[in-house]
Amino acid sequence: VVRLFIETFHRACVDDAETEHEVEKQLGALREAADNPDTEALRNTVRECVAHLEEAGRVRREREKKRLLALSDRVDKVSEELAAAREQMATDALTGVYNRAGFDEQVSLIVQLGAIAAPAAFLFMIDVDHFKWVNDRYGHPAGDAVLASVARALTKTFRRKADFLARFGGDEFAAVILEADANAARAIGERMLFAAREVSVTHEGEEIRVGISVGAAPQRVGEDAAAWIERADRALYRAKEKGRDCLVVVS
Repeated sequence: VVRLFIETFHRACVDDAETEHEVEKQLGALREAADNPDTEALRNTVRECVAHLEEAGRVRREREKKRLLALSDRVDKVSEELAAAREQMATDALTGVYNRAGFDEQVSLIVQLGAIAAPAAFLFMIDVDHFKWVNDRYGHPAGDAVLASVARALTKTFRRKADFLARFGGDEFAAVILEADANAARAIGERMLFAAREVSVTHEGEEIRVGISVGAAPQRVGEDAAAWIERADRALYRAKEKGRDCLVVVS
C-alpha cells in the first residue's frame, strides 16, 4: 500500500512539472507580448495564453481524477488480498473451518462484547469418539477424511452465519453459538450429535462411522476466555464419562 502511494506521488510530481512547464511557457509569451507596442497583438496573445492555461488546468484536473480513481481501485484490491490472506491464516487447511488461532481471536471478541452487553453465547467443546482407533486401524488419510466430514456435518447444523465452528486441535472441535439460552443450546447440541451419526466415510471399500461427545457452557459476566473454555471442557469430559455419543450442558 505504501508503494502505491509513493508511485502515485511520484507521478503527480512529474505531472505537476509538466503543468508548471506549460505555465512558464505561457507566461513567457505574455512577457514578450507586453513588450510589443501592438495592442491588438497583445490582446490576441493574452487570449491564446488564457486558453492554453485553462486547457492545462482542465487536463490537470482530469488527470488528478483518474489518478485518484486508479489509486482507490488498487487500494481496494490490496485490501481484499490482505483480508483473504488473513482469513486463510485463520482457517484450518484440512477441514476448512477456523483453526485455533482463528478461534482464539473470535472468542476474545465475544468475551469483550460480553463485558459491555449481557452475554448470551454458548461454547461447545466437541470430541470425535474413538478417533485414535480410527487412525490406528485405517490410517491417517482415513482419519483426515473423517475429520473433514465431521466438520462439514457440524457446520450445517448452524442456522446463522454468526455462529461458527473451529478445529481446536487434533480431533477436537469447538463451536460458539450466539444469542442462545440453555434450551437452544441443548437443541443445537442434539442436532450436532445427529449430524455426526450420519457421517459415513468409505475407506478401501469399508464404511467408517463415528460419533461425537459434546460439552456446552454458557458465557458468564466477567469470565475470561480461558475460564469459559475450561468449563465447556469439563462438560465434555462428563459426556465422555457417561459413555460418549452424548451431550452435557452445564450452567
